[in-house]
Amino acid sequence: MANSRKPRQILTGLIVLGIGLGIAAGFFLSKRKIGPRLPPEVRYPAFPEKFNQELHDAHARVRSRGDDTEAVRKLAHLYQANRLYPEAQLCYQHIAATAAGLSAQDHYYVADLAQNEGDLARAQTELRAVLKNEPSYLAARMALADTLFKSGQEEAAANEYVAVLTLEPNHPQASVGLARVELQHGQDEVAVSRLEKLMAAHAEATSGAALLAQLFSRRGETERAAAMTQWSQQKHEPVLSDPWMDALLADCYDSQRLELKFEEYLFTGQMEEARSFLDRVEELDPKSWTPQMLRGWSLARAKNHVGAVAEFRKALAKGGDPEKICPLLVASLIAVPDLAEAARVMAEYSARLPESIPILTAYADVAVRLGDEKLARGLLQKILEKEPYLYTPNMSLAKILWSAGERDEAVKCLQRIAKVFPVDVASRGLLGQYYLEKSDPVPAIEPLEKARTQAGAGTPAEKRLTEMLALAYLQAGSAEAEKG
Repeated sequence: MANSRKPRQILTGLIVLGIGLGIAAGFFLSKRKIGPRLPPEVRYPAFPEKFNQELHDAHARVRSRGDDTEAVRKLAHLYQANRLYPEAQLCYQHIAATAAGLSAQDHYYVADLAQNEGDLARAQTELRAVLKNEPSYLAARMALADTLFKSGQEEAAANEYVAVLTLEPNHPQASVGLARVELQHGQDEVAVSRLEKLMAAHAEATSGAALLAQLFSRRGETERAAAMTQWSQQKHEPVLSDPWMDALLADCYDSQRLELKFEEYLFTGQMEEARSFLDRVEELDPKSWTPQMLRGWSLARAKNHVGAVAEFRKALAKGGDPEKICPLLVASLIAVPDLAEAARVMAEYSARLPESIPILTAYADVAVRLGDEKLARGLLQKILEKEPYLYTPNMSLAKILWSAGERDEAVKCLQRIAKVFPVDVASRGLLGQYYLEKSDPVPAIEPLEKARTQAGAGTPAEKRLTEMLALAYLQAGSAEAEKG
């Protein structure tokens, strides 16, 4: 009997063991099933074929390596660099669920996703996670300071700006950020001192000059405000160094995003960085006309107008948008100078696109420069019928009418400018002159007063406007005395 029980006990033990292993395996599999899932592989027709191939290869690496973290990270970068943010978020959630979790650089990229969604609180959480492991990464600390400032946490933002300045004294963006906080707390003198030190150390810090201009203007220091305004209108200050974001953009196949980065670096004068993005756009889409247009634009900014004209022509030959390219081409042809060729080009495109405001405006500019009053009048009147408040067409037509003695008609153009452009000096000066010449001083006073406050202190324009204003008051006073 005892011998017959033993096989049963063994069988029972094996069954229990099998059940236990089955439960454990099921638990393990269920844990995998309910974990964060990666985005499915999808083809994106709007992107270059090279991107879709890279995406396919990245998914294949993930499958072949059993969800290796580095393979998933590469997949996340591809999605994020090309603004496929929900897909990138799924990848980072997958990495976060692993034993190793997110790296400092991963947290930085997740913070970028949160900022793109407008979720400042989550961005701040992620940026603090970055700084816990990489406290000296300035781009992350600046991003944290800026998000704190935007969310109304000025004191916390100030602490982060101070931390940046401890690592890098006179850091341009941190200095300006801290000065803004100081201004909000009424510490004007402290802010001015900080900004002046910044400008002495970094002449290229145009945002600092712009903030100083606002401060001086508010305090009535017109000459210093004018000087800082002029300083702020120089080329933009250099882009904040951010190696991690630069590394992410190495996976970018989004031509529009690359073009925006090109423009950002071009405006700041960082030409080597700008060219690298432009070359990448051309590599991704050899048929695109955008690289030629942007290259022409950058050559024009560098005063190489002959080279710019050649690039603009290439862009047009590739089927580029004439409304975007022709005004740029004309500006360079005028600078060469080759007005005859500019007139020929614009006559051709005006015939093709007779209702286009950008084409008409560029053609009118050429006509004005050629002194073809009849053609210029016709073009300018056609523009203003469609868009009555454009500055340059109104001013150009006003000058033509004024010179021809048709001043009542010219005033209509000047009044439109004065209505829409509250700081324009030229239109108000001419309006004042018009009323003075008609011996009607009272309506001359308001435009002359406004023009004088906007004219640079001590400039010939200010002197002339002051004389006209004094004459207006004198004439108005005499008229009142005669009535009395």
